[in-house]
Amino acid sequence: LQQLRKRLLDLSSRNRLLNYRHPKGRSIQFVDEPNLNLVFNRLIDSGKQLEIRYVPEPDTDTYDQKRPDVKSYAEVSGINVSTDFSNSSCGKTANKHSPKLQALYYPAELQKLCAKLKSEAGTIIEETGTNMLYLVFGFLELYDSDTSEKPMLAPLLAVPITLEKGSVDPETSTYKFHINYSGEDIHENQTLREKLSQDFALQLPEFEEEDDIGTYFAKIQKTIKKKKRWKVRYQLCMG
Repeated sequence: LQQLRKRLLDLSSRNRLLNYRHPKGRSIQFVDEPNLNLVFNRLIDSGKQLEIRYVPEPDTDTYDQKRPDVKSYAEVSGINVSTDFSNSSCGKTANKHSPKLQALYYPAELQKLCAKLKSEAGTIIEETGTNMLYLVFGFLELYDSDTSEKPMLAPLLAVPITLEKGSVDPETSTYKFHINYSGEDIHENQTLREKLSQDFALQLPEFEEEDDIGTYFAKIQKTIKKKKRWKVRYQLCMG
């Protein structure tokens, strides 16, 4: 039965579990290097909800006609706009405050996107009984062969979440949105595990109960150390 199940897996680059592309309008890549261990612990261990932050609107008297591009304005405002974080994003912290989930959207655009994601996730649950909304911790950048020039991005750890509409922000008159852990099983990428085993004779480490995000990523990095161009991408994405 296990062998038959494995044969049903699509191990080609068409599978989004091996080649995720961050679909526009259907995902949010977070920036400003939140502590990934802290995000995970707050959601899973503490059962806290985390607010998605917007980029504050620029004052209208600071530009003439067209509002500045949100990424450029965020950078000027001191927000680290890179979606790739350093290894220190999984470091130990004594911070007791909730970590920020910073998105690269102005308030109205963030509200519109979150409302859309919430609605679509709700529709899927109604139609199939399955939650398809996840917060993804990290990606493995891999190549199909030594001669391939196209990297693939495979999600590493997917936490099932719900998106909740909160109160109106008095500063922007838009709704706040929060992420909550749904309580369902956390998913390792079994498709990636089978791909590495079949095509590269590599065994993807298990995410153990005592592991935090940083420990898990370090184990994966050690597993792929002989693959010259492969690397763990420290990222956080909702989709």
